[in-house]
Amino acid sequence: MSWLQLLVFGVTSFGFAGFFLGFWFPNRSRRVKEEWPELESILFPVVFATPLYLWLAYALWTPASAIVAALLFSGAFLAGCYYYRVNKTKVIGVTGTIGSGKSLVGTLLAEQGIHVIDTDQVVHRLLKSDPHVHSLLRARFGDEIFLPVGGIDRAKLRFIFKDEAAKKDLEAILHPRVRMEVRREIAALRGHKWVAVQVPLLFEAKLEADYDEIWTVVASDAVVRQRVKKRDNLSDAEVDLRLKAQFPQEEKARRSHRVLDNSGTIDDTRTLVAKIVAELA
Repeated sequence: MSWLQLLVFGVTSFGFAGFFLGFWFPNRSRRVKEEWPELESILFPVVFATPLYLWLAYALWTPASAIVAALLFSGAFLAGCYYYRVNKTKVIGVTGTIGSGKSLVGTLLAEQGIHVIDTDQVVHRLLKSDPHVHSLLRARFGDEIFLPVGGIDRAKLRFIFKDEAAKKDLEAILHPRVRMEVRREIAALRGHKWVAVQVPLLFEAKLEADYDEIWTVVASDAVVRQRVKKRDNLSDAEVDLRLKAQFPQEEKARRSHRVLDNSGTIDDTRTLVAKIVAELA
């Protein structure tokens, strides 16, 4: 093999190594496209165009084409290293059954300086003013679930707890949109070390891969039922329906990185959250 051939394959191989070692390998488990939106329009086309550069290098034996390919992948190497170093935001998924105390834990995390995204608030915004969600809901459930002044009457959606098909259809409409909105909010928080997201149906929606850590908030069954009945003014039968719509607490706890028992006082939970945040720091 001539020195020219060695040069062509050498610089091209360096480009490949630069991409995989510098970008793909350290960032393979991260939400790269969501956290670095411009990546899709800049880096990915470069990667997809690489076979063309390699073909030119092979067909023409010109160092120029191989050098261009190597430079592009060297850029990927540097970009990947930069991304990995400056954007170390990790995302905590806070989940738990209804009445377990996810909102309390979110409030306590905010007290500790961690930005908290509440997916219930995201859902509320979508039901209130998102035209795409409105069109899908109107096509599936009709006009009767809409308020005269606009937005969705959430009370009229409670029937879904008694209708499994309707519940699945509603989740199919909302979950992808909520996931996209949460990812946009996380992307806007680049530079934060930790961000927490309150996700009631994290396991049910199979979102485990979206989070670096998953915390499940639990409480005794009696405490959960008492909280839900008092907060939402529900009967025992209605509480049963809501609890049956989610995974059992034990299953969620088993799948989590951390389990936070919120059966006691607010101060007890505050102490526990502060201890965990100190460990993260």
